[in-house]
Amino acid sequence: MGTKTFIDNYKILGVTFEASENDIKVKYRKLALIHHPDKNNGSKKSEDNFKNLVNAYEILSNKKLRSIYDIEYSQYYQFEKFKIVNNPIPKERFQAAKKYQQNNSNNTSSFTKLIWALIILLFLYVILPNTKTTGNKKADKALSEEKNNVRPESGELDFAK
Repeated sequence: MGTKTFIDNYKILGVTFEASENDIKVKYRKLALIHHPDKNNGSKKSEDNFKNLVNAYEILSNKKLRSIYDIEYSQYYQFEKFKIVNNPIPKERFQAAKKYQQNNSNNTSSFTKLIWALIILLFLYVILPNTKTTGNKKADKALSEEKNNVRPESGELDFAK
């Protein structure tokens, strides 16, 4: 299985890590006018550049996607031991993104816990009461027949009552 190549969306848009939403929007619009395929006679290279620009803008303009991307971005540069001169990573931003990711995973796990609790309660209140026995096989059979309201087989008549 090949390794995933990391795409630096900040570099594609030509902005720094601290760039505001407005800075990202302005830079995207300028670059989109330059690289739009219609402005470059349908050039394949400009089309590829434009697709990369659109993808980078979609990620960096959405707060949730950007916070998740920032975690990947900082981890990539930390693990690969790259020195970021133009894009220093503020600890507050990294911690906020990490906290957001943890909060979303906690919501999922608490929902899962709730489902399991409901399954256990269902088991305790529905299945277990029906499995009680007296220890006597004949008495247990009579009780189960009584609960299930079993009728006598054909040809058998119950005149005992």
